[in-house]
Amino acid sequence: MAARPNPNFNNLRPGDYLFTRMAKETAVWKAANPGVRLLSLGIGDTSGPLVPSVIKGMNRAVKRQSKQRSYTGYGDATGHESLKKKIVERYARLGVKVDISEIFISDGAKGDTANITKIFHPKSRIAVEDPAYPVYLDANVINGMVGKFNEKTGEFARVHYMRLLKKNGFVPEPPPIKKKIDIIFICRPNNPTGAVFTREDWETFLNYCELTGARLIVDSAYAIFIDDDGIPKSPLEISGAEKYIIEICSFSKDHAFTGERIGFTTISHKFTLEGTAEGEVAEKYWKRYKDTFTNGPANIAQCGAEAGSTVEGMLESWELLISPVKENFADIASTLSEMGFPVYGSAPYAWVDVSPYGSWEFQYKVRDEAHVICTPGEGFGRSGRRYARFSAFGTRRDVKTALKSVKENLALNV
Repeated sequence: MAARPNPNFNNLRPGDYLFTRMAKETAVWKAANPGVRLLSLGIGDTSGPLVPSVIKGMNRAVKRQSKQRSYTGYGDATGHESLKKKIVERYARLGVKVDISEIFISDGAKGDTANITKIFHPKSRIAVEDPAYPVYLDANVINGMVGKFNEKTGEFARVHYMRLLKKNGFVPEPPPIKKKIDIIFICRPNNPTGAVFTREDWETFLNYCELTGARLIVDSAYAIFIDDDGIPKSPLEISGAEKYIIEICSFSKDHAFTGERIGFTTISHKFTLEGTAEGEVAEKYWKRYKDTFTNGPANIAQCGAEAGSTVEGMLESWELLISPVKENFADIASTLSEMGFPVYGSAPYAWVDVSPYGSWEFQYKVRDEAHVICTPGEGFGRSGRRYARFSAFGTRRDVKTALKSVKENLALNV
């Protein structure tokens, strides 16, 4: 018999990955409309540039790599110890005690998010927020954990969908206990809705985990945008959370590292699965995965992340990268609200109710009439069918230009 493909790929939802589809359609539109500038408030890509501290750190690393005596090749698959120390300090500022051996540096959060379920039993049942970042679902389709896709319902057979709706403030309820869910994916601040979890919201899910034995995979890629002292910046700030939560973080938004690719995953020694001892999940399972599947992230990029994690680097990032995004968000929310659209969320994403339009219909309308790209909410799940996500990433000038065009050129039926 000839070699056969992985049949799980046939279970993926019809069509391309959301942002691949958007990129293809945008390319076709540009080819058909030469000379027309298309501005993007769609994908959550940073517009840079890298801050001075990061550049200095990377330049120092390049110089070291240019000399025989200081050159380094393969490193620890779990990352530089010096960068881990900076992450330990980052947690300490939140009142969270983390050991260096509990931190695993990655080439960005996406890969770890897609692969983390490899340390769980292959028959585990998962729950995801709806709408949600597509990777949580698609990666586990490929991993064979979600069952068949039902064309009529638009859902996978072995997945529980936690609806994020206006009536619940885009904050989900834990799955019913009878569902026997093993793994729950949570993204806070949420992509795409921008909603956050209060301490009480985290405690609700932690109580559920204690009662049922479920575990949380938390994507904290956007935590840098939380500036309310009453909102936890990490779920590990909650007492006892380390027993139930794996936290996946990214430097992509903190330091405009979407191209440099550095993130980290934190697994406490107290995090256990059925039949494992303390420390075993981190050391035997996830570290072994890292040692087998990766050689660690790029040395030079890690040095840049370390430099960006100094006090000087963080202040530069806040002033030059984070604050402009928050200002962009305020402009987006103000403009669209004035146009009659209900706007929800927080920086960097405005979650906009575009009723009576469908989300793809609205995305095409904004593109064709205003020459601006936004992201259709349905691409994140069924609960996003009447919403669009507007990204606040972009230069202040481009965002202002895009909003001016939307306000002046969009013919509305709101």
